[in-house]
Amino acid sequence: MSHHRLPGFTIAELLIAVMILGEIATFTIPKILSAQQKNHFKASSKEAMAMVAGAFQAAKLTGAITGTGRLGDLTPYMNYVSVDTNSQLDDVPGYGSLTCNGTNKCYRLHSGGLLYDRCGLGGTGTTSAMLFHFDPDGKYSGSTTTPGKSILVQLFYNGRLYTREYEENTIATGCGDWVPNYNEAPDWFTW
Repeated sequence: MSHHRLPGFTIAELLIAVMILGEIATFTIPKILSAQQKNHFKASSKEAMAMVAGAFQAAKLTGAITGTGRLGDLTPYMNYVSVDTNSQLDDVPGYGSLTCNGTNKCYRLHSGGLLYDRCGLGGTGTTSAMLFHFDPDGKYSGSTTTPGKSILVQLFYNGRLYTREYEENTIATGCGDWVPNYNEAPDWFTW
């Protein structure tokens, strides 16, 4: 009686194939996860900016915006989960943290992100603005360089939104704690 060998792979060949797939996964999975996180942060920021811009226009139409407006003045027109006065969140890249408090309130969004009400500036001209931060993951990472750093946004009285790194010369002045060299956005952010 003769034994016929069936075609197939040996255990050694299967182990080599599994090792190769493991090496490929080691390099590709972190990149895929990082890209997913950046896309989530980018989508969350665009959603937050659209909400704030819409709230500003609604408030302006009803006469609720004055020359000394802040982000908090837009809350009747915003869709957010809660007001936060205790959390820490990331500042922009290169800086540490911000703390939500009674003056600089934070607004937790459905995406998990936080809007930080930095300050409002007087006047009604095109150089008058509200300044606020958006932290996409809504928590402090303990680092000055992590991917979840916030962006600093200027909402000008004319309704235009800018981030510091794109409009370095249009920044409104007047916030007592304003640091003029905030000029970087996290690598996840693009308009």
